[in-house]
Amino acid sequence: MSAAFCVKFDFILFDACLMGVVETAYELRNNTNYILSPSTETIADGFPYDLIIMELLKIDYQVTRVAWSYHTPRFAEMFDIVAYCGLSCYIAYPSSLFYPKVILIPVVVVYGIVTYRQMTDERLWYKIANESLRGKSDQMLPYYDRLHKSLEKNELFLYNYAAELNVVERYEKSIQIALECEQRLADYDLQMLLAENYMCLYKYEEAEKHYKKAAAMCPVRFLPLQKLVEVYVQTDRAQKAASLAQLIIDKEVKVPSASISSIKNQMQAIVLELILQ
Repeated sequence: MSAAFCVKFDFILFDACLMGVVETAYELRNNTNYILSPSTETIADGFPYDLIIMELLKIDYQVTRVAWSYHTPRFAEMFDIVAYCGLSCYIAYPSSLFYPKVILIPVVVVYGIVTYRQMTDERLWYKIANESLRGKSDQMLPYYDRLHKSLEKNELFLYNYAAELNVVERYEKSIQIALECEQRLADYDLQMLLAENYMCLYKYEEAEKHYKKAAAMCPVRFLPLQKLVEVYVQTDRAQKAASLAQLIIDKEVKVPSASISSIKNQMQAIVLELILQ
């Protein structure tokens, strides 16, 4: 095992990263001729092994905690405690294998518990999402609220939760959850959801901002442009509404559909109405 390793991080393999660092640290302590690089350079006698080992243990801690925080942030503090105990034991018993035993056993146990909890929560989310599709969104919201605590970093869950809140007309709460999702996900549908929530609350300036984001994300889409025309009409900007409506009428259609034809017909009616005013 080379001491000049770099951690290629992947969450599924973070256990291997942890084991690799611990083994490297232990081998450094016990092998005075440990090779630092592919060259012939070696560690000379009297080199401060403990400093190298402590640095490796810090890498161990940082790499593993990043994985832990990403997957289950609620248990990141628990890992802090486990890692602190392991480092303390290493300092107290530097010549033994006490550190690997102390750090690995709790990590494996806690990781197993957390993974099981995560699987259970995701299974429940799957069930309540299906129930919501059957028209039971209002009854499922207490479950969404409970799962929010454990799935708060899952952008797909956050989007689904925000969409269900929109269905039951809880627009303020839907915006709150959707903005959490926006920190993790740049998505056309999310921008349209945010804009719709703001439109329902008559916050046209915010709605306009998100419709423009959606249009920029998917330039071929007609719907965000149609909604922008509605915003301009509602805010008495007739000239902008007519100009954009004409742009939609002239816009090239990549894949013809009934919905696009309907939008174009609606825009023609708006242009005619605005001209006659």
